[in-house]
Amino acid sequence: MTQKTRILTYLLPAVCCILLAACNPKGEISGTATYTDYYDGCTYPAAGATLHKVSILPNGTERNVSSVMAGSDGTFHFEYVEDGDWYIKATLNKEDVIYEGRSESFSVDKGSHARTSCHMTQSKLVYSAATANLKSGDASKTAGN
Repeated sequence: MTQKTRILTYLLPAVCCILLAACNPKGEISGTATYTDYYDGCTYPAAGATLHKVSILPNGTERNVSSVMAGSDGTFHFEYVEDGDWYIKATLNKEDVIYEGRSESFSVDKGSHARTSCHMTQSKLVYSAATANLKSGDASKTAGN
């Protein structure tokens, strides 16, 4: 095999892959995650929340594709999103409360950039004696008094 043939053997497939990728751009999803605090009822950015990108398949089943962690301001970003129907599912463990929520469903088509938001509310309270005392307003009981 000549050097010219060897170069073409390796170079041609690489060029084809690059061209195919350029012809089939992937989409993006970004947004903000928030939660309503169990103790004070205020809404905050969900820093550190886990966000799952969930695909809704044509037969109605759902598939968890990937996950990212929200930034300190609650923002998140998914790259290389295939065309189709999606939603974002979020979870956040904060102190003794587990928050969960999901976005509305949306579509990504031909490399588009979808923007969404995901708000979480309390889904589970990991109850302890300290939690019960704080919620009842008797902080002195949490120190072992």
